[in-house]
Amino acid sequence: MIQSAAIPDSDAYPVPTGGSNASPLPRPLILVVDDVFDNRDILTRRLVRRGFDVVEAAGGVEALEKIRAATFDIVLLDIMMPDMGGNEVLTEIRRTLSDTELPVIMVTAKSQSEDVAESLALGANDYVTKPVDFVVALARINAQLGRKRLADAERAAKREVERQAADLHHLAYHDALTGLLNRAAFRDRLGEALGDPAQVEAEPALLFIDLDQFKAVNDGHGHEIGDRLLHAMATRFKEVAGEAATVARLGGDEFAVYLFEGSTPGAGMDLARRIVTAAGRPILIDGRMFQVGASCGVARASDCGHRLEPMLKGADLAMYRAKLAGHGRPVLFEEQMLREHHERDVREADE
Repeated sequence: MIQSAAIPDSDAYPVPTGGSNASPLPRPLILVVDDVFDNRDILTRRLVRRGFDVVEAAGGVEALEKIRAATFDIVLLDIMMPDMGGNEVLTEIRRTLSDTELPVIMVTAKSQSEDVAESLALGANDYVTKPVDFVVALARINAQLGRKRLADAERAAKREVERQAADLHHLAYHDALTGLLNRAAFRDRLGEALGDPAQVEAEPALLFIDLDQFKAVNDGHGHEIGDRLLHAMATRFKEVAGEAATVARLGGDEFAVYLFEGSTPGAGMDLARRIVTAAGRPILIDGRMFQVGASCGVARASDCGHRLEPMLKGADLAMYRAKLAGHGRPVLFEEQMLREHHERDVREADE
């Protein structure tokens, strides 16, 4: 049972407020475990008068059931009980809860010094002897609660730091608009994948995708519509690519897909055709229908020596050729494109 105090005594457990604008901390919840009703009753009534909430357990088995069902701040645990001894109960508690997560104060007769020593070795925080000197017991309870609150605060701060670190890591490697990998993360992922010997047999392929007519939509209807269209495209590309590929947004209206389980030389082009088809389907945004499209360049790792830079260059050149060919189509990289690109660079340098 849980008992509540109407008006705490003057020596009630001090409740820190954390400042004038902070809410008071919740009343500590204590589990009193003793097979003797009178012992439990006396402790419970005195603790309640001093600002605690109290739950009682008449034995070790019941105590463990209550600990599994609720979150307690501290346990007052009798050592000698007929169904399950206090040290057995303590052993079970410490399997899952540390001495700062759930402090345990043993309640023992003065003649049980060996049991107390065993309790402390098993992870008990402290002990009091019977008949209980309540002033001493209260001081030890408050000391353990203070220690627990500090540990709780440290754990909460650590979790917050870890969460912030995870958020920062996600922001560093993902595109904020679409949630896809960003350019830097995709490049790292591609480099790692190409370094895997298993990829040599998998016939992986890299796809560069550039949306057609996106600038007209973005300029004519505003960046909000443009952003929502990009988000919709990212979702479509992920659905089409499936689990066997990694999708990224490289920036603006450019996307990339790495197909790392292509089973045949034509798998990359097959995926590119499906992506181009998906990109050409109309998109409904705020009651208006928009239709763009996509040009896609495909570079197979086997055609680029399974090397990062040639593969990136090959996919980019193939995408450029797809746009020149009239948009809305995939183009496979061929070595001739690289030679033509080099020749064009030489001519421009000579001019």
